[in-house]
Amino acid sequence: MTSESDIQAAIRLDFGLRHDLRLFRNNQGLAWTGCIVNRGANTITLGNPRQVRFVLAEGASDLIGIKAVTVTPEMLGQTVGVFCAVEVKRSGKYAESHQEKFLDMVQRLGGLCGVARSTDDVEAILRGERLR
Repeated sequence: MTSESDIQAAIRLDFGLRHDLRLFRNNQGLAWTGCIVNRGANTITLGNPRQVRFVLAEGASDLIGIKAVTVTPEMLGQTVGVFCAVEVKRSGKYAESHQEKFLDMVQRLGGLCGVARSTDDVEAILRGERLR
């Protein structure tokens, strides 16, 4: 079975050279900060430690980006950027509720979004299809 990281790597390779699209890996994580009390070869002891979360938003998708779209003549032929959010899942897996809420918000505000299990799914999402 193909892993989510393999699918994501394929998506980033297949779409990385398109001139009308930029997708970025949305790294998320947790770190600690505080005053260094002691520094060893492989350890650091912190005084007044506190957690720092690194996340765009609760439930934010794995790939975040922008797609250039040329609007209709009524809008003077301008090109606008449309927000894109792609949640990557392997076959048989579904987005969690907080991920679905993020995708719902993106769709409600006019962005392109969905769950991708392949590069073909990303093509469908970029055409405006909401995949789950």
